[in-house]
Amino acid sequence: MEAVYDYFVASGALSVRASGRSSRWTEIATRLRDAHGLSARQRRLAKTIAVLNLVATSGTLRASPKILGLAEGDAGEALAQLEAAGLVTYRSFADEYRIWQGTDIDIADLLDAAHHHVKRQDLVELLAAVESPPPVVAARHSAEHHLLRVFAQRYAAGGEPVEPLDAFSPYDGEVLLCVGPDPAAPEMHRSPAAAKPAVAAIPDGVGALESAAREVAAVRMALDDPSVADDRVARRELGERLAQSRTELGCAVASTFGARTCRWVLLNGGAGGGRELTAGRGSAPLSEAADTAYPDTPTIRNEMLNRTDLTSQGAKARRLLIEAMIEQGDRAGLGLDGHGPEVAMYRAFLLRTGLHGPDADNGPDARNETMAFRRPSDPSLQPAWDVLVEEFNRAADRRVNLADVYAALLSPPIGMRAGVVPVLVVAGLLAFSYEVAV
Repeated sequence: MEAVYDYFVASGALSVRASGRSSRWTEIATRLRDAHGLSARQRRLAKTIAVLNLVATSGTLRASPKILGLAEGDAGEALAQLEAAGLVTYRSFADEYRIWQGTDIDIADLLDAAHHHVKRQDLVELLAAVESPPPVVAARHSAEHHLLRVFAQRYAAGGEPVEPLDAFSPYDGEVLLCVGPDPAAPEMHRSPAAAKPAVAAIPDGVGALESAAREVAAVRMALDDPSVADDRVARRELGERLAQSRTELGCAVASTFGARTCRWVLLNGGAGGGRELTAGRGSAPLSEAADTAYPDTPTIRNEMLNRTDLTSQGAKARRLLIEAMIEQGDRAGLGLDGHGPEVAMYRAFLLRTGLHGPDADNGPDARNETMAFRRPSDPSLQPAWDVLVEEFNRAADRRVNLADVYAALLSPPIGMRAGVVPVLVVAGLLAFSYEVAV
């Protein structure tokens, strides 16, 4: 190792242009060049550590006590002397010795104080601050119904009261990751029958998760300490610790809330507290919850239209389609020409499902067939149509807000996507144009 260091580093035989690696290269060479009073063994060991530090930037081989013992024999005393001289430091979180530029800040004391502070914080609040769990897709259900069912995730305490998601939420449900001391599922009070599903994931234990989360919180607090603001060395050290601790937290979350390491409960707002879901592979419990909540989801084979947020091109195509529905609803194909996205939307959603077809009241005319909007012939779309008609019928007694109509179609048991709902509503209004006033 000493010969490798002398050839590549000390002699400058190889230049490194990558800025991150070059700065470490320069730092190591400068520190060893300016180190005085080292014995031959100490200098040899320091060069070994230097080479391993440089190798570690692009690999997994690190200057751990085990590796150094293999390279230098009994290196314990020499390592202690190098640490005392301030030339190297041992980074316990990475199990690695590092050539040390030096800082006046006692990072260990700073982290101890931070750990003392965060250990008193509530675990749910602490996790919400340091780690936002990403949304998760109910994979099997999504594949079978040709649309993504996405569940939001958040941390919750067992037994806490929860409210269902709003009908206009972009998510189809919510996963409550239970981390409190109470092993019971959260309670959903008096949720309406059409509420979006809430699933509680209750793990066997949260010891590893709590330890990892408190480590991340402590390192973040140390990084925010005013004494660290202008100390580049301390900030870099704490930054690397934060990256390592975040990785460990991610692993802890994955192992704690694995599909087979939790109880999965579909909350229903009733006295029984919920229904147990089958723990399977991946997102199997969420697919089961989606099957239960959305049995009447229509199959719409146009991905540009059948989504929550339309692209700018999709929004323009939908606008052109709705304009054609209103202005040329009696014409075949709504008078749309070509092969644009609005034509694809028409064929997939209006023509294929039977929402737009020959007007039965005028009789068949092969040369000039009059078209109209009507009840769909596609069985998968008929429940959504029935919900729409039911909302229209409610208007016989009082005014019905269109927002209520939208909410009924977005919520269970239909669960349509927000992008396609306006097209269905316009089709319904046109079909009942002589009965409904807007």
